[in-house]
This record gives sequence, C-alpha cells and structure tokens, in this order.
Amino acid sequence: LASWTDLARGRIAPENITDHCLSMLSKIAECEVANRPGRIEPRVLKRRRHSYKLRQQPRAVLKAQLQNANSKT
Repeated sequence: LASWTDLARGRIAPENITDHCLSMLSKIAECEVANRPGRIEPRVLKRRRHSYKLRQQPRAVLKAQLQNANSKT
C-alpha cells in the first residue's frame, strides 16, 4: 500500500512511474491465495433487492412489447 500512496502523492518521478508500476505488479503476482478446501459457493443471489421482475428476454424484444402495448392504448 505504501507504494500506491507514494505514487498518488507524486513522490515517484514521472520517468520512473512505468518501472515502479511494473515492479508493484510483479510483487502482487508473487502473492498466492492459500489452498482453501471446501470453499465452493454457488454463484447465485440469495434474494432480490427490489420487487421488479427479472429480465428473461432480450432487451429489444421487451422494448417491442412495450411499444405495442402503448400503441394499443
């Protein structure tokens, strides 16, 4: 984090920014996530945050349906 704050505060010379960023990225890449057995979770939402229906058709189809409904009234 200190490297990012140095970069944000302008403590790194403009000609060294690219080298500094590459150095930070290589240090980040060296970090591995530990083995976490049994940590498999389904990619689903537990509940909806609002009462709108889910969109289950392409947007163009739904727009056409709305336009047809509005033209009939």
